[in-house]
Amino acid sequence: MAEQPGLSFAVLLRQLRVKALLTQEELAAAAGVSPRSVSDLERGVSRTARKDTAVLLAGALGLTGPARELFVVVARGQAPTAQMLAAARG
Repeated sequence: MAEQPGLSFAVLLRQLRVKALLTQEELAAAAGVSPRSVSDLERGVSRTARKDTAVLLAGALGLTGPARELFVVVARGQAPTAQMLAAARG
């Protein structure tokens, strides 16, 4: 499955953060990562996250079960972002 234009982990992370009603700083604090890390991921400066960072972000975003597992895979660049968005909507 090819990525749709404009569909990236950066967009996904921003959408999930906004849905959770968190600022970048609040998400960073909840995840135990630096605000710069969140900002870099959302701006696409860092295109993928380290596994431990992805797990921390998933927890801070309140993702559980398959959605959490899929988020980590997408954050690592190992699955299409569109698949995660479909799962989040479904």
